[in-house]
Amino acid sequence: MIIEKESPLRHLPADLDPKQATFLDGIRYAIEMADLAYSRLTQSLHVFATEYARGSETTVNDRLWASSFLDAWSIVDSVHRLRGLLAQLPQLKKSSPPYQVFERKTRDVEEMRNIVQHLNRELRHFAQNNLPVFGTIDWLTVINTDLGIVRSSVIVAGRAMSGTHQLCNPLGKRVAIPVDHITLTCKSRTVDVSGTISSITSIVSMIETSLRALPSETPNRWLGCISRDGNQMRRF
Repeated sequence: MIIEKESPLRHLPADLDPKQATFLDGIRYAIEMADLAYSRLTQSLHVFATEYARGSETTVNDRLWASSFLDAWSIVDSVHRLRGLLAQLPQLKKSSPPYQVFERKTRDVEEMRNIVQHLNRELRHFAQNNLPVFGTIDWLTVINTDLGIVRSSVIVAGRAMSGTHQLCNPLGKRVAIPVDHITLTCKSRTVDVSGTISSITSIVSMIETSLRALPSETPNRWLGCISRDGNQMRRF
């Protein structure tokens, strides 16, 4: 979980500038959407890499294919939204190293999102070049931690077509357990999905440090929705 339960992003000061608080609300949810999608994506890809390797492809839910691409493209969309919010967040130091790293590592997200946003204009190019419409996802899976066995896999959106697709080379890479180095490729563009999530973590740490530096006597409020359950109020 990128944003922990006790994160100051979940307990913004009540007297924080309303504009800044609104931006932080949006930033928090954009990050949590990307984080949730990444968590689901790693689980799905782990199933692909382990079940198919055992010859158990018939046990894999058919919806797992769509689910994987749904989550990968959802991350692209959430990070695109996050980039826009951070760029306009009042008082954020754009020259800070975490922001510069995030901006640089997520630059490909902009072009990738443009492809899928204008997919109807791209279909002729996809057809002429035998390209899968929603691209490919490749990744590394740790199969055996004791023996250091890592499997490189790729899934393709759509029907089987002639051609080649990239596989991640694990040589010299540190691999997080159980799935890491996830890359989404579409047309001629690629997004380092795992690296993107990692760069978000640094941004969160920077914002949390700034919020913790605010006066401690400032009363806090919870973010999100408030629903009534009997006589009790629940905050999310």
